[in-house]
Amino acid sequence: MTDEANQIEFACQCGKQYRVRAGLSGRDMLCLACSKKITIPGERKADEPVQHEKSFDSKYLISGLALTAGGILAGLAVGFAFYSGVAGRGLIYGAIIAPILLVMGIGSLLKWMFGRHIEWD
Repeated sequence: MTDEANQIEFACQCGKQYRVRAGLSGRDMLCLACSKKITIPGERKADEPVQHEKSFDSKYLISGLALTAGGILAGLAVGFAFYSGVAGRGLIYGAIIAPILLVMGIGSLLKWMFGRHIEWD
């Protein structure tokens, strides 16, 4: 929990309100509502190191690719089993799991691509 005395409140030109910790003063950010660049009010201390934001979070890329590949492979396995005339629980489970993996994988890839521009909470 941050103390309210150590927070800065400000708004973007579009009207979106923000409250951030005082240590971020002087830094730039993107507005979650309009994607414009905002400078957080206040001055940065000269001895304070600049922290560069990662351009993407690789865990979403890796999980998205793995889940999407798993969904594709599960779908191929279901198709092969159906084409071969093999029936059973594996066919049913694969038919259920394949689209779930695809949706989860695509969701992770979307988070990786647009995570800084979409308010997820």
